[in-house]
Amino acid sequence: MQKFFQWMGTVWVNRNEVPDSAEDLARFDMASLIPEYHAYVAGGGEIDLEHGMRMEECWLMGQLTAREPLVCMVNSLQPPQPGERITRLQVMEGAQILSLLKRLFAPQQGTAEKTDGMFSAGVYDGADITHQITLRGVDESGNILYWDPWPGRSLLCAENNSAGVAAQAVPDSDRLWVLSPEEMETVILYALVPLKDMEAVAIDSELTRMESADFFQWFHLERVGMAREGAVRGVTYRPSGELFRNAVLVTITIAPGRGITAARLILHRGFIDSPRDGVFAADIARSFAIFLGGLDASGDAAARALAEQIDGNDVYRGAGQQNEQAIGHGKLTTHNRGEAQERLLEMLWIGIG
Repeated sequence: MQKFFQWMGTVWVNRNEVPDSAEDLARFDMASLIPEYHAYVAGGGEIDLEHGMRMEECWLMGQLTAREPLVCMVNSLQPPQPGERITRLQVMEGAQILSLLKRLFAPQQGTAEKTDGMFSAGVYDGADITHQITLRGVDESGNILYWDPWPGRSLLCAENNSAGVAAQAVPDSDRLWVLSPEEMETVILYALVPLKDMEAVAIDSELTRMESADFFQWFHLERVGMAREGAVRGVTYRPSGELFRNAVLVTITIAPGRGITAARLILHRGFIDSPRDGVFAADIARSFAIFLGGLDASGDAAARALAEQIDGNDVYRGAGQQNEQAIGHGKLTTHNRGEAQERLLEMLWIGIG
């Protein structure tokens, strides 16, 4: 099996157009190459088992075996590596790579699901050897856990490298080692991470940034639900306090590379019309409008105008059924729905384009 994989990674990928899209990779059947492999061996073809795959070959091969798109994160502080065929390449410093990897090895507040803890990575010995290992996670002390196929002790043990790092063996394990994050930063050359995991981390970062906005902080909105459709997330929020918790619902839809694509505020009409609490409902509606304006600088004036006039808005007061207006790069629809005690006001903003 090792010879077959080595043939795929060093011979087949260099002679063929390799699938790259998510759809083509999902359809790829590795077993279909077995006859071609046997024909190559029978014809006297050579397979180099003494040397590993280059970074580009590892990425191409990694996508085929995983049957999904991978991102290749490359350490800008290491010697440059050929990568002309890598279509998902991100160049960053070693510290940034380690920071992302540590986030991926832990659950991301309900967005980036915990990974299976196995990422292929290339390391550099500080002299002339590049080598592939498998990153497995972070131990209780914060050290990086990895598997190394290097014969005997790991290449990253003090006696085997010129980079000045000293990996330690994990007791009673099969080729598992640990290295401090600071040491791993100095030797990591690249890491291959599923695109879906990178998108999940990006979404979590965007949500964290968004949740620092005044609208979420002032009204103590907390996540209460998460829906997923492909790479898109729908996150729901309610106030953490019991007083208005059941009267307010916020839903944010967010997509990788596009940011917030939709935002919805639902207020119970009993909350809006309450002589005692209606002032708080109006504050939430105003703040939501200003939050929408902050999504796009071009929408700020329209959002602030709506916020200033919220008390006199016929639909908000319940005298009208529905109205629409442009805010930034999207459209806000405000309407009343439901009957009797279940009457609700919905403010729904949908981005366009």
